[in-house]
Amino acid sequence: MSYYRMKSVEHLYELFLQMFVKQRVPNFIILYGDPGNASFDISLFFAKLINCSSTNNGFPCEVCTNCTMINQLKHPDFRIVFPKPKLDSKTSDVLFNSTIINNPFLDYRTWQLVMKSDNKQLIISKDDIQQIIEYMNLPPVGKYKVTVIWMPEFMNSNASNSLLKILEDANNNTLFIMITNDFYSVLPTIVSRAVTIHVPQLSRDDMILLLKQKYPDEECDRIVDSFYGNASLIYSESIGANDKCWNYFIRWMRALYKEDYLTITCLINELSDLGRENVNNFIDYCSRMFQRMLYIKVGAMELVCLPEEEIMVLKKMSEMFCFEDIVLVQSSLTNIHNNIMRNANIKLQLFVFNPFSRCNSVLLGT
Repeated sequence: MSYYRMKSVEHLYELFLQMFVKQRVPNFIILYGDPGNASFDISLFFAKLINCSSTNNGFPCEVCTNCTMINQLKHPDFRIVFPKPKLDSKTSDVLFNSTIINNPFLDYRTWQLVMKSDNKQLIISKDDIQQIIEYMNLPPVGKYKVTVIWMPEFMNSNASNSLLKILEDANNNTLFIMITNDFYSVLPTIVSRAVTIHVPQLSRDDMILLLKQKYPDEECDRIVDSFYGNASLIYSESIGANDKCWNYFIRWMRALYKEDYLTITCLINELSDLGRENVNNFIDYCSRMFQRMLYIKVGAMELVCLPEEEIMVLKKMSEMFCFEDIVLVQSSLTNIHNNIMRNANIKLQLFVFNPFSRCNSVLLGT
C-alpha cells in the first residue's frame, strides 16, 4: 500500500520530496511521535528516493535494484540498529527485519512481544554502534549510506557517546535517521545535531483504510477506536493489551482520587508482579492518557483517537487539572519511568505518585 497517500502524513512525504528536489539532504534526521506512527515507512521512502536509479515523477520507481533491495532490507547501503537482548545472535536481525516488513508501523511493545521478552530489557549497546563504524568505513554501493536507529531511547550511555562521535565525523554521502517514541530521552547533544520532525499518529480515516485490508467494511468503523491511533496494533492484533492498560489506569486513578490506600496497595502489588518492562509500558500508557487530556482541553479532538466512553471519562478528569498540572503529572511519570529503568523499587515509585494531591487541596481550599 502507498502510505504516502494517507492524508495525515502526506505532508511529511512531500517535505522529504522537497529535500531531495532541492538537494538539501541532511546528515541526521530525528523522527519522533507516539507509538505506531509512519516513521519507519517515511525512512524507507526517503532511503529509496535518494538511492533510486530512476525516479518516477519525483517518487521512487520501486522497481530498480536499489528500491527493491531497500524494500527487502537487503541493500548493502541500508542498515537498521534496534534494541535487542544483551547476548544476541544474528537471529534477532532476521526476526526484526521480517517483523518490520510485515508491520511497518512497529512499536517497541509489539517488538518486545515478538521477542518474548516481557520482563527483559532490550538495549542498543556500544557494540551495535561499533558495527555502524565498520559499516560506514565501507565505500557506498549507491549514492547514500543510510542508517536507521530505531528506538534510540534504549541506547545505553556508552552507545550514546559512541554515536555522538560518529555523527561528528559523518560524510556528505551518509544519512542517519532516528525513530523515537520518547524524544526527550535522547541526549540533547545528539538532538542539537539533527533536523527534528514530528510524525503524528494516523488519523481515524487513515486507520480505517488500513483496517479494511484485514476486516469487513462494516466492522472497521466499530473497532477503529480500540487501536488508540496506534497502527502497529492493526498488524499485531493486540487490542486486548490496551484494554488491560485502560482498566488498570481507571482503577488506579479512582483509588488515588479517593485516597483509598488499601486499593492502591493491592493494585501496586498487582502491577509490580507484571515485571519491570510491563510496568514501564503501563507508565507510558498513563502519560499518553494525560497527553490526551491536554488535547481535550484545547479542543483538538481529532488527536484523541479513543473510544467514546473513554473520551467521556477523560473529559471529566481533565476538568480537575489545569495545563500546568498535566505537564507536571507527565514529568512525574517520566521520572518514574526513568527510575524504574535504573532498577529503582517499583512499588515505592508507584506509591509516591498521586496526580490528584494538588487538585484536592485546591478544590478543598487548603
